[in-house]
This record gives sequence, C-alpha cells and structure tokens, in this order.
Amino acid sequence: MREFVIGLVSIAVAGFASAQEAITVNKGSWDTTLSMLPELSVFGVLQDMDPEFEFTTECWASEEDTRLDVETIGIDNCDVLDTRGSESHLSFDLVCEMEGIELEGDALIVVAPDRNSLQGSMVIEGEAESVSIRMVGLFSGYKTGACTG
Repeated sequence: MREFVIGLVSIAVAGFASAQEAITVNKGSWDTTLSMLPELSVFGVLQDMDPEFEFTTECWASEEDTRLDVETIGIDNCDVLDTRGSESHLSFDLVCEMEGIELEGDALIVVAPDRNSLQGSMVIEGEAESVSIRMVGLFSGYKTGACTG
C-alpha cells in the first residue's frame, strides 16, 4: 500500500489488484508500518547495514486507495510473476535487478476478515560473483477510524 524504500533498491508496494485477483480493505484512516531488513555479504563477510523503518498515517478514502492488486502495484526494478490470490490474500513472485544483480523472491499480503487490518511480507535475494544480497520487508497496517480533516 505505500512505498517500501530500500537503501540500495527501491521497491514500492502501492496497492494490489487484478481483475480476478484483488483484495480490499475498509475506507478510513490507516496507520502503517514498514520494516526493511537488508543483508549484504561481500566475499563472505556480512556488511553492517541498518534496517529501515517507516511509520505513516494516511486517509484511504477512495476505491483505488482500498483496492489491492497487481495492476496498481509499483515495484521499481522488479517484474511481478505468477500471481495467486483469494478474497483475503494475494501472493506473487518477483524478479528484480539491483546494481546488475538479479534478485528473486516472493511477496504475500493478507487482509483480516473484518478488512480493518493487513499484514505483508517480501523476501528477495540473489548473488553475483563475490556479492550476495537478501532483503526482507515486513508491512502491517490497521484502520484507526474515519478520515479527519
């Protein structure tokens, strides 16, 4: 639903839906949390990289804001493959490129039955020559009430 920004690669999960595979949440004010946990190893030595955290409060008032599908997802430097979904979840495979390294992985978004909260995760990884990269993204959100202002 909002942007996952990684120091080395920018991956934005901005909303997910496809004609057959879409999930929705309720309109209102939403608090969201994003955690990005990068792991970078060069010549087998794990590099010191800080995790990134983002906390936001947003008004999701339109159908577009509350509809989650692959058509409205924005993932920089990534292709979305093999989408699977139901009324309460959406999962897909990813192939991304970062600094000439191909990263592969998957993502999953799950919406609660009452449509007032959601959880998501993403893991992508790859290696080339002496460098290996793994990115883990965790996303959560919950409706806090009606939009104000």
